[in-house]
Amino acid sequence: MKPKISIISLVLTISTTCFAQSLDREAFGKRLYQTSDKVLPYRYLLPEGYDETDRTKKYPLILILHGSGERGNNNVSQLYDFLSVFQRDDIRKKYRAIVVLPQCPANQSFGDTPLSELIVALQKVFLIDPNRLYVGGLSMGGYGTYEIVVKNPGIFAAAFPICAWWDDMTTVPQMTVPDWWLFHGDQDQSVAVSESYKMAQALRDVGASVKLTIYPGVNHNSWDRAFAEPDLIPWLFSKSLNGVSTGLSGNDGTALSLYPNPAHDVLTVDGLTGDEIISFIDLKGNIRMTFAASGEKESISINHLPKELYIVKIVKGEEMKAIKLSVN
Repeated sequence: MKPKISIISLVLTISTTCFAQSLDREAFGKRLYQTSDKVLPYRYLLPEGYDETDRTKKYPLILILHGSGERGNNNVSQLYDFLSVFQRDDIRKKYRAIVVLPQCPANQSFGDTPLSELIVALQKVFLIDPNRLYVGGLSMGGYGTYEIVVKNPGIFAAAFPICAWWDDMTTVPQMTVPDWWLFHGDQDQSVAVSESYKMAQALRDVGASVKLTIYPGVNHNSWDRAFAEPDLIPWLFSKSLNGVSTGLSGNDGTALSLYPNPAHDVLTVDGLTGDEIISFIDLKGNIRMTFAASGEKESISINHLPKELYIVKIVKGEEMKAIKLSVN
Protein backbone atom coordinates (compact mmCIF):
# COMPACT_ATOMS: atom_id res chain seq x y z
CA MET A 1 0.00 0.00 0.00
CA LYS A 2 2.83 2.44 0.73
CA PRO A 3 3.99 2.68 -2.92
CA LYS A 4 0.41 3.47 -3.99
CA ILE A 5 0.15 6.27 -1.46
CA SER A 6 3.46 7.70 -2.66
CA ILE A 7 2.35 7.60 -6.29
CA ILE A 8 -0.94 9.28 -5.46
CA SER A 9 0.87 11.98 -3.49
CA LEU A 10 3.26 12.54 -6.38
CA VAL A 11 0.39 12.86 -8.86
CA LEU A 12 -1.37 15.35 -6.63
CA THR A 13 1.82 17.37 -6.27
CA ILE A 14 2.42 17.41 -10.02
CA SER A 15 -1.21 18.37 -10.71
CA THR A 16 -1.08 21.20 -8.21
CA THR A 17 2.18 22.47 -9.67
CA CYS A 18 0.89 22.29 -13.24
CA PHE A 19 -2.26 24.23 -12.54
CA ALA A 20 -0.90 26.66 -9.97
CA GLN A 21 -0.62 30.25 -11.12
CA SER A 22 0.64 33.24 -9.18
CA LEU A 23 -1.81 36.08 -8.74
CA ASP A 24 -1.24 39.18 -10.84
CA ARG A 25 -2.42 41.80 -8.36
CA GLU A 26 -1.83 44.64 -10.79
CA ALA A 27 -4.59 43.26 -13.02
CA PHE A 28 -7.14 44.21 -10.36
CA GLY A 29 -8.46 47.74 -10.60
CA LYS A 30 -8.66 49.80 -7.41
CA ARG A 31 -11.56 52.02 -6.33
CA LEU A 32 -13.31 53.49 -3.30
CA TYR A 33 -17.06 53.53 -2.75
CA GLN A 34 -18.09 56.43 -0.52
CA THR A 35 -21.26 57.46 1.22
CA SER A 36 -21.74 60.55 3.38
CA ASP A 37 -20.12 58.85 6.37
CA LYS A 38 -18.53 55.58 5.18
CA VAL A 39 -15.81 54.42 2.82
CA LEU A 40 -15.59 50.94 1.32
CA PRO A 41 -12.44 50.16 -0.72
CA TYR A 42 -12.72 47.47 -3.37
CA ARG A 43 -10.68 45.77 -6.06
CA TYR A 44 -12.14 44.49 -9.33
CA LEU A 45 -11.16 42.25 -12.21
CA LEU A 46 -12.83 42.81 -15.58
CA PRO A 47 -13.42 40.04 -18.13
CA GLU A 48 -11.14 39.63 -21.12
CA GLY A 49 -12.12 42.03 -23.91
CA TYR A 50 -14.37 44.12 -21.67
CA ASP A 51 -15.67 47.17 -23.54
CA GLU A 52 -17.67 49.63 -21.46
CA THR A 53 -19.14 51.20 -24.60
CA ASP A 54 -20.72 47.92 -25.73
CA ARG A 55 -24.05 48.09 -23.90
CA THR A 56 -25.31 44.94 -25.63
CA LYS A 57 -23.16 42.75 -23.36
CA LYS A 58 -23.77 42.03 -19.68
CA TYR A 59 -21.56 39.99 -17.39
CA PRO A 60 -22.08 38.06 -14.15
CA LEU A 61 -20.87 39.70 -10.96
CA ILE A 62 -18.91 37.52 -8.52
CA LEU A 63 -18.67 39.26 -5.15
CA ILE A 64 -16.08 37.74 -2.80
CA LEU A 65 -15.94 38.66 0.90
CA HIS A 66 -12.68 38.18 2.82
CA GLY A 67 -12.03 36.95 6.36
CA SER A 68 -11.38 38.97 9.52
CA GLY A 69 -7.60 38.96 9.10
CA GLU A 70 -7.78 40.98 5.89
CA ARG A 71 -9.72 43.94 7.29
CA GLY A 72 -8.25 47.41 6.90
CA ASN A 73 -8.05 50.22 4.36
CA ASN A 74 -5.00 49.34 2.24
CA ASN A 75 -7.18 47.81 -0.50
CA VAL A 76 -4.60 45.05 -0.93
CA SER A 77 -4.98 42.48 1.83
CA GLN A 78 -8.16 40.97 0.34
CA LEU A 79 -6.26 39.83 -2.79
CA TYR A 80 -5.70 36.17 -1.89
CA ASP A 81 -3.44 33.95 -3.98
CA PHE A 82 -6.33 31.57 -4.72
CA LEU A 83 -7.95 34.33 -6.78
CA SER A 84 -5.51 33.41 -9.53
CA VAL A 85 -8.16 30.93 -10.68
CA PHE A 86 -9.98 33.91 -12.22
CA GLN A 87 -6.85 34.78 -14.23
CA ARG A 88 -6.43 31.37 -15.83
CA ASP A 89 -6.79 31.55 -19.60
CA ASP A 90 -9.43 28.81 -19.75
CA ILE A 91 -11.57 30.52 -17.10
CA ARG A 92 -11.25 34.02 -18.56
CA LYS A 93 -12.26 32.80 -22.02
CA LYS A 94 -15.13 30.49 -21.06
CA TYR A 95 -16.47 32.13 -17.89
CA ARG A 96 -16.29 35.86 -18.41
CA ALA A 97 -17.29 37.69 -15.25
CA ILE A 98 -16.67 40.82 -13.21
CA VAL A 99 -15.01 39.86 -9.91
CA VAL A 100 -15.25 42.36 -7.04
CA LEU A 101 -13.51 42.21 -3.65
CA PRO A 102 -14.51 44.86 -1.10
CA GLN A 103 -12.33 45.40 1.97
CA CYS A 104 -14.07 45.68 5.32
CA PRO A 105 -12.62 48.34 7.69
CA ALA A 106 -10.69 47.23 10.78
CA ASN A 107 -12.75 46.16 13.80
CA GLN A 108 -15.94 45.99 11.74
CA SER A 109 -17.98 43.33 9.96
CA PHE A 110 -19.46 43.53 6.48
CA GLY A 111 -22.82 44.28 8.05
CA ASP A 112 -21.37 47.61 9.22
CA THR A 113 -20.38 48.62 5.69
CA PRO A 114 -22.42 50.05 2.79
CA LEU A 115 -22.11 46.72 0.96
CA SER A 116 -25.72 46.71 -0.27
CA GLU A 117 -25.29 50.19 -1.67
CA LEU A 118 -22.06 49.14 -3.35
CA ILE A 119 -23.87 46.36 -5.22
CA VAL A 120 -26.35 48.89 -6.59
CA ALA A 121 -23.54 51.26 -7.55
CA LEU A 122 -21.55 48.52 -9.29
CA GLN A 123 -24.49 47.87 -11.60
CA LYS A 124 -24.35 51.51 -12.67
CA VAL A 125 -20.59 51.54 -13.17
CA PHE A 126 -20.08 48.17 -14.88
CA LEU A 127 -21.97 46.10 -17.46
CA ILE A 128 -23.53 43.63 -15.01
CA ASP A 129 -26.30 41.13 -15.68
CA PRO A 130 -28.77 41.65 -12.79
CA ASN A 131 -29.96 38.05 -13.12
CA ARG A 132 -26.47 36.65 -12.46
CA LEU A 133 -25.24 38.11 -9.19
CA TYR A 134 -23.13 35.65 -7.17
CA VAL A 135 -21.70 36.10 -3.67
CA GLY A 136 -19.34 34.05 -1.56
CA GLY A 137 -16.92 34.52 1.26
CA LEU A 138 -14.69 32.83 3.77
CA SER A 139 -15.02 32.76 7.55
CA MET A 140 -16.18 36.30 8.49
CA GLY A 141 -16.92 36.79 4.79
CA GLY A 142 -19.00 33.61 4.85
CA TYR A 143 -21.05 35.14 7.63
CA GLY A 144 -21.25 38.26 5.49
CA THR A 145 -22.52 36.11 2.62
CA TYR A 146 -25.50 34.96 4.68
CA GLU A 147 -26.02 38.52 5.89
CA ILE A 148 -26.02 40.18 2.46
CA VAL A 149 -28.48 37.60 1.14
CA VAL A 150 -30.84 38.30 4.06
CA LYS A 151 -30.58 42.05 3.50
CA ASN A 152 -31.14 41.71 -0.26
CA PRO A 153 -33.62 38.85 -0.79
CA GLY A 154 -34.22 37.85 -4.36
CA ILE A 155 -31.22 39.49 -6.04
CA PHE A 156 -28.59 36.72 -5.89
CA ALA A 157 -28.68 33.64 -8.10
CA ALA A 158 -26.04 31.68 -6.16
CA ALA A 159 -24.05 31.92 -2.93
CA PHE A 160 -21.07 29.99 -1.57
CA PRO A 161 -20.09 30.52 2.09
CA ILE A 162 -16.82 28.85 3.14
CA CYS A 163 -16.03 27.76 6.73
CA ALA A 164 -18.86 30.05 7.82
CA TRP A 165 -21.50 30.30 10.51
CA TRP A 166 -24.82 32.06 10.99
CA ASP A 167 -26.55 32.91 14.26
CA ASP A 168 -30.03 34.21 13.37
CA MET A 169 -31.97 31.14 12.28
CA THR A 170 -35.23 33.10 12.12
CA THR A 171 -33.95 34.68 8.88
CA VAL A 172 -33.28 31.40 7.05
CA PRO A 173 -36.65 31.48 5.21
CA GLN A 174 -35.40 34.66 3.51
CA MET A 175 -32.51 32.70 1.98
CA THR A 176 -34.44 30.40 -0.36
CA VAL A 177 -33.79 32.28 -3.59
CA PRO A 178 -30.08 31.68 -4.24
CA ASP A 179 -28.70 28.23 -4.85
CA TRP A 180 -26.18 27.40 -2.14
CA TRP A 181 -22.86 25.56 -2.05
CA LEU A 182 -21.35 25.35 1.44
CA PHE A 183 -17.73 24.33 2.12
CA HIS A 184 -16.02 23.39 5.38
CA GLY A 185 -13.06 21.43 6.76
CA ASP A 186 -13.98 18.76 9.27
CA GLN A 187 -10.99 19.67 11.48
CA ASP A 188 -11.78 23.40 11.60
CA GLN A 189 -10.65 24.73 15.00
CA SER A 190 -11.99 28.26 14.42
CA VAL A 191 -15.52 27.60 13.15
CA ALA A 192 -16.93 24.16 13.92
CA VAL A 193 -17.92 22.09 10.90
CA SER A 194 -21.28 21.56 12.62
CA GLU A 195 -22.14 25.15 11.64
CA SER A 196 -22.23 24.25 7.94
CA TYR A 197 -24.12 21.01 8.60
CA LYS A 198 -26.66 23.03 10.57
CA MET A 199 -27.08 25.69 7.89
CA ALA A 200 -27.29 23.18 5.03
CA GLN A 201 -30.15 21.38 6.76
CA ALA A 202 -31.91 24.60 7.75
CA LEU A 203 -31.75 25.88 4.17
CA ARG A 204 -33.05 22.60 2.79
CA ASP A 205 -35.90 22.66 5.31
CA VAL A 206 -37.19 25.94 3.82
CA GLY A 207 -36.89 24.72 0.23
CA ALA A 208 -33.50 26.07 -0.81
CA SER A 209 -31.28 24.11 -3.21
CA VAL A 210 -28.10 23.23 -1.29
CA LYS A 211 -24.79 21.49 -1.93
CA LEU A 212 -22.45 20.74 0.97
CA THR A 213 -18.78 19.79 0.63
CA ILE A 214 -16.79 18.72 3.70
CA TYR A 215 -13.02 18.31 3.40
CA PRO A 216 -11.60 15.53 5.62
CA GLY A 217 -8.56 16.51 7.67
CA VAL A 218 -8.76 20.19 6.69
CA ASN A 219 -8.63 22.97 9.28
CA HIS A 220 -9.95 26.51 8.84
CA ASN A 221 -8.34 27.25 5.47
CA SER A 222 -10.86 25.25 3.45
CA TRP A 223 -11.06 28.20 1.05
CA ASP A 224 -7.98 26.92 -0.79
CA ARG A 225 -9.82 23.68 -1.53
CA ALA A 226 -13.08 25.42 -2.36
CA PHE A 227 -11.57 27.75 -4.97
CA ALA A 228 -9.68 24.82 -6.46
CA GLU A 229 -12.94 22.94 -7.04
CA PRO A 230 -13.17 22.44 -10.81
CA ASP A 231 -16.97 22.66 -10.68
CA LEU A 232 -17.30 25.84 -8.61
CA ILE A 233 -17.20 28.43 -11.40
CA PRO A 234 -19.22 26.29 -13.87
CA TRP A 235 -21.75 25.79 -11.08
CA LEU A 236 -22.00 29.53 -10.50
CA PHE A 237 -22.48 30.22 -14.20
CA SER A 238 -25.26 27.62 -14.39
CA LYS A 239 -27.38 29.76 -12.03
CA SER A 240 -29.51 32.63 -13.23
CA LEU A 241 -32.67 34.30 -11.92
CA ASN A 242 -34.14 34.31 -15.43
CA GLY A 243 -33.29 30.66 -15.94
CA VAL A 244 -31.32 31.24 -19.14
CA SER A 245 -28.08 29.68 -17.91
CA THR A 246 -29.39 26.73 -15.88
CA GLY A 247 -29.03 23.10 -16.86
CA LEU A 248 -32.70 22.28 -16.25
CA SER A 249 -34.64 21.61 -19.44
CA GLY A 250 -37.95 20.08 -20.40
CA ASN A 251 -38.77 16.48 -21.25
CA ASP A 252 -37.93 16.97 -24.93
CA GLY A 253 -34.74 18.91 -24.28
CA THR A 254 -36.41 22.32 -24.72
CA ALA A 255 -36.00 25.02 -22.12
CA LEU A 256 -38.63 25.47 -19.45
CA SER A 257 -40.68 28.63 -19.81
CA LEU A 258 -43.49 30.45 -18.06
CA TYR A 259 -45.94 32.95 -19.51
CA PRO A 260 -47.42 35.51 -19.54
CA ASN A 261 -44.97 37.58 -17.56
CA PRO A 262 -46.24 39.88 -16.08
CA ALA A 263 -49.20 37.63 -15.18
CA HIS A 264 -52.58 38.27 -13.60
CA ASP A 265 -54.97 35.33 -13.13
CA VAL A 266 -53.32 32.27 -14.65
CA LEU A 267 -49.66 31.40 -15.23
CA THR A 268 -48.65 28.71 -17.72
CA VAL A 269 -45.46 26.70 -17.24
CA ASP A 270 -44.33 24.76 -20.31
CA GLY A 271 -41.62 22.18 -20.94
CA LEU A 272 -42.13 20.11 -17.79
CA THR A 273 -41.68 16.39 -17.24
CA GLY A 274 -44.43 16.10 -14.65
CA ASP A 275 -42.33 15.62 -11.52
CA GLU A 276 -41.18 19.18 -10.75
CA ILE A 277 -42.04 21.20 -7.66
CA ILE A 278 -42.94 24.82 -8.47
CA SER A 279 -42.66 27.39 -5.66
CA PHE A 280 -43.65 31.06 -5.63
CA ILE A 281 -41.39 33.05 -3.30
CA ASP A 282 -41.79 36.72 -2.42
CA LEU A 283 -38.79 39.00 -2.04
CA LYS A 284 -38.82 38.56 1.74
CA GLY A 285 -38.10 34.89 1.19
CA ASN A 286 -41.59 33.65 2.08
CA ILE A 287 -42.94 30.72 0.07
CA ARG A 288 -46.40 31.95 -0.91
CA MET A 289 -47.51 28.92 -2.90
CA THR A 290 -46.18 25.48 -3.90
CA PHE A 291 -47.46 23.45 -6.85
CA ALA A 292 -46.57 19.87 -7.82
CA ALA A 293 -46.47 19.43 -11.60
CA SER A 294 -48.15 16.36 -13.09
CA GLY A 295 -47.92 17.08 -16.82
CA GLU A 296 -45.80 18.63 -19.55
CA LYS A 297 -47.69 21.92 -19.34
CA GLU A 298 -49.38 23.35 -16.25
CA SER A 299 -51.79 26.27 -15.92
CA ILE A 300 -51.60 27.60 -12.37
CA SER A 301 -54.13 29.95 -10.81
CA ILE A 302 -52.33 32.88 -9.20
CA ASN A 303 -55.25 35.29 -8.69
CA HIS A 304 -54.88 35.00 -4.90
CA LEU A 305 -51.27 36.23 -4.93
CA PRO A 306 -50.68 39.89 -4.01
CA LYS A 307 -49.55 42.11 -6.86
CA GLU A 308 -45.77 42.19 -6.47
CA LEU A 309 -42.54 40.60 -7.70
CA TYR A 310 -41.87 36.89 -7.07
CA ILE A 311 -39.18 34.34 -7.75
CA VAL A 312 -40.63 31.18 -9.29
CA LYS A 313 -38.43 28.20 -8.43
CA ILE A 314 -38.87 25.06 -10.49
CA VAL A 315 -37.05 22.15 -8.85
CA LYS A 316 -36.43 18.68 -10.24
CA GLY A 317 -34.16 16.54 -8.09
CA GLU A 318 -31.00 18.58 -7.55
CA GLU A 319 -31.61 20.84 -10.56
CA MET A 320 -33.28 24.19 -10.17
CA LYS A 321 -34.48 27.01 -12.36
CA ALA A 322 -35.43 30.41 -10.89
CA ILE A 323 -37.34 33.01 -12.89
CA LYS A 324 -38.56 36.45 -11.88
CA LEU A 325 -42.34 36.86 -12.17
CA SER A 326 -44.35 40.05 -11.88
CA VAL A 327 -47.96 39.61 -10.76
CA ASN A 328 -50.17 42.56 -11.64
